[in-house]
Amino acid sequence: MRITAKLGFTGLLLANLALGGDFSPVRQIENSVFGEIGKERGVDPVLLYSVALIESSRPVPGNTHLTAPSKFTLNAGGVAYYYPTRGEALEKLDELIKESNNVDIGLMQINYRWHKGKVKGYKDLLDSKTNLRIGADILSHALGSHKNRCIAIGHYHTWNNETAAYEYGCRVLSIYNRIIRMSR
Repeated sequence: MRITAKLGFTGLLLANLALGGDFSPVRQIENSVFGEIGKERGVDPVLLYSVALIESSRPVPGNTHLTAPSKFTLNAGGVAYYYPTRGEALEKLDELIKESNNVDIGLMQINYRWHKGKVKGYKDLLDSKTNLRIGADILSHALGSHKNRCIAIGHYHTWNNETAAYEYGCRVLSIYNRIIRMSR
């Protein structure tokens, strides 16, 4: 069961690839690790999933037109690295950390430099639940930061550039709204 996004000229168009009886994207997300962590942390799981799509999505194996959040995604110096296994991601992460602790890690692209105090070590950020918990906490804090919803959501990504925060937050809300509409 996986919710994915299809890339098109109008942006991300969501496609439901679930097999089984329930094709509601919202219910699928609520019944996933995003729902579990969202409920635990008091964050809308669809919003959490929408941020993960922006942060770490990559093509679904076997279908280059669809994307999904990727738990073994790394980013250092603006270069993204995607790996199919934890072991491969960890090997690259070890290499990157030796150069700098300014590395974004996992589903929610948690920056180790800024959030290393929230884990015992950088390897912990490759654990999906740990990564989502920290991401949900960051998002929760961001949501209370501004009266404009786009800017508040955008503070998940940047606090120093309100224009960039607004644009990021609006992209997340666009995905969020599409998921909600698909579930009606």
